[in-house]
Amino acid sequence: MDPSLNMNTADVIFPFSVGKWIAQTFHSASCGTNAQCFANESGCTPTATTNLFGCNLHGTMVLDSINGTKPTTGSGSKTTINPLFTPTFTRPLFEVVPNPLSPPNFGIPANLAPLFGPTGFTCTNATAKTDLKNYGFLVLPAGTAAGDCGHAG
Repeated sequence: MDPSLNMNTADVIFPFSVGKWIAQTFHSASCGTNAQCFANESGCTPTATTNLFGCNLHGTMVLDSINGTKPTTGSGSKTTINPLFTPTFTRPLFEVVPNPLSPPNFGIPANLAPLFGPTGFTCTNATAKTDLKNYGFLVLPAGTAAGDCGHAG
């Protein structure tokens, strides 16, 4: 990002995903100014602690509080999105799958339920939950109620 955006932060507002900022700042390879960087491309080689599919391109951009609430909590690689962040400025991540509208998978096709259902990989696996948090997403409780991980509605 252009450093001039941070010259007078009282007058600059730039929409930027908190999740993207967390992923780039703490989990992406430093690729300089190479905006088209991908894994193993010259100047961008991910390490064991960085993701394989992107660069840290947030530049000098910083996140600020909204309504007195910071968008992140924790520090360093343990930084996550603040679950108390102003709800108006949050949005859920949806996994969209065909919906057959039939139990027992509550609208998730049987072949996809092991991945996306309330007892599936993305809702219950410790590695999946850690990855979701590391890339700036709130991890929802597994279940079938609205707002739960694995809910089909």
